[in-house]
Amino acid sequence: SKPANASPRSLAGDLIIGAVKRSGYNENHLKGVLDELRIWNKARTNVEITAALFTPLSGSEAGLAAYYPFNEGTGQVAGDLSPFHNHGRLGTTTAGDDADPRWVVSDRPTSFISSLDDGILGKTAAATEVLLPQVFRLLQNYPNPFNAGTTIAYDIPADSKEEIVTLTIYDIKGQMIRVIQGSAEPGSHQLQWDGMAESGQAVSSGVYVYRLDAGSFSDVMRMVMIK
Repeated sequence: SKPANASPRSLAGDLIIGAVKRSGYNENHLKGVLDELRIWNKARTNVEITAALFTPLSGSEAGLAAYYPFNEGTGQVAGDLSPFHNHGRLGTTTAGDDADPRWVVSDRPTSFISSLDDGILGKTAAATEVLLPQVFRLLQNYPNPFNAGTTIAYDIPADSKEEIVTLTIYDIKGQMIRVIQGSAEPGSHQLQWDGMAESGQAVSSGVYVYRLDAGSFSDVMRMVMIK
């Protein structure tokens, strides 16, 4: 295999990392973990790439256009340590919301399930370590508004045990519509609601409230169905 070559272009607007922007909205979000990002203004040789692959940069290296170590841990800013200081932002707003990427921290040794070929990046080094959430968390459903069905994501923290999870859906008047129950171990999970009530009938358009109970944790959010 050979490294891919491309002609750089000067484009106005934001550089989107971990998603594709179409019609003003970010789509095809990355499902994974980004350790850091380095952008150079010149093509790097295979030797240069492999020599510095697992070594942090100082930020003053020749040809370095942007360097995001992603070591902040909190907040909405991803700092650029290059001389240009083009700092990034998590998500679409400075205030932050539940759909934004999350900082994860790991101080444990990381093993790899594949390695680099001789000087050529023919394989990707992938960590076997699983980064578990640190707190209970209920996320905004997606899509929202929705038509036929929607996904509701939640986190069970690493220091928790297996929990009985109950998702209860109410209409805007507080009447119970549907109960979905199961068990979940520490980690990130998803539940799907198909827009059906306990009676088996499809619900009508409107605002609905969903509540997640897991152990001592409980949280409530709203969602909108549009038909």
